Amino acid sequence: MKNIKKFIVFCLAVMMVVGSVYTVHAGEMSGFPTQSSNSYSRNYARAIQVMLLNYNSTTRSCITQSGGADGTYGSGTVRGVTAFQQSRGIDDDGICGAATWRNFRNTLIRNGTSGQYAMYRGQTPYYTNMNNMRQVNVSGGLWSCFYITTWHSVG
Repeated sequence: MKNIKKFIVFCLAVMMVVGSVYTVHAGEMSGFPTQSSNSYSRNYARAIQVMLLNYNSTTRSCITQSGGADGTYGSGTVRGVTAFQQSRGIDDDGICGAATWRNFRNTLIRNGTSGQYAMYRGQTPYYTNMNNMRQVNVSGGLWSCFYITTWHSVG
């Protein structure tokens, strides 16, 4: 009985370690809620816009020509998401659902750590003097995205 209790404690400890490592691999982005022009959160819409700014020149121009990462899921964001989806070979409906979040996550490049944060950059950084555009708090799993001079909470 004593050995069973030790084994259970050991398994729980391993699960806690594996869970904390998981948060630094951007896996939780696939659980972000679906966003569209009809239903969106400003935090998630801004996160999508930052991803598009840092993906390629086509998606970047969709956001820059529509006012930047303002947290509004407008026509520029729809065009950017559609262009991103087309480039990744997924359904190009302009809606950011699970497949689009997963593909966004897969474009992130791990760029080290800074204190309690795991840092990421995009395929083509929007700010040439700043490599980090996303960060996740390793202990809490909360995402932030960088735009202009500020880190914005995502989820």
